[in-house]
This record gives sequence, structure tokens and C-alpha cells, in this order.
Amino acid sequence: SRSRGYQDAEVLNCVHKNNAVFSASVGGQVKIWDLRKRQVHRQYDLNRRLTAFDVHHHLPLFACVSEGSPSLLQLYNTKGELLTSRQRSSPSGGCTQRTIGFHPL
Repeated sequence: SRSRGYQDAEVLNCVHKNNAVFSASVGGQVKIWDLRKRQVHRQYDLNRRLTAFDVHHHLPLFACVSEGSPSLLQLYNTKGELLTSRQRSSPSGGCTQRTIGFHPL
């Protein structure tokens, strides 16, 4: 069934945290998989193409960078609520950011 996978086949990143796996597709779908139940616990469609995705190791947050000029850096809680959004201008003019990460503290 399509509800378990992604409509676009290209997965951007997967991050394991506690009993869950967070995954994001290039097409903007974010899913939180419950490993105990082996099913999607929550899913969000961010309605934009993503170039980077990461999950905070200790706090209920995830961040993503979306394609565009300028690109957007967005921070969400794990309920899917947008907390903040910042425009990111590329120092090279047209290169899109491909990596993102939270500070390890």
C-alpha cells in the first residue's frame, strides 16, 4: 500500500531516535515510524522540495532546508508545528544547502 511508503521514491535522510525512525523525502514528506508497532505514527507534507533534514537527539524537534532561491531553513516540533523559518542566502550564489545538523550539546 502507498500509505506505508513514499509517493516520491527518493528518501533524503533517516534518523533513529528512541523507538522511532524519522524519515524525510525530497518531495517534502516527513514520517515518524513507530518501531514497536512497525507503522507510521505521524506524517506531514511540508509542500516543498527538501534538500536537507535532521532530528535533534534530545529535544522533540526536526529541521529541514527547502529548495529555492533563497532557500528556507525551517524548525518544527514533532507535532508538525512550524516553530521558525529563516531565509538562507547561498554564499556561492546558486548552490543549495545539502547538509544540516544540530549542535551535539
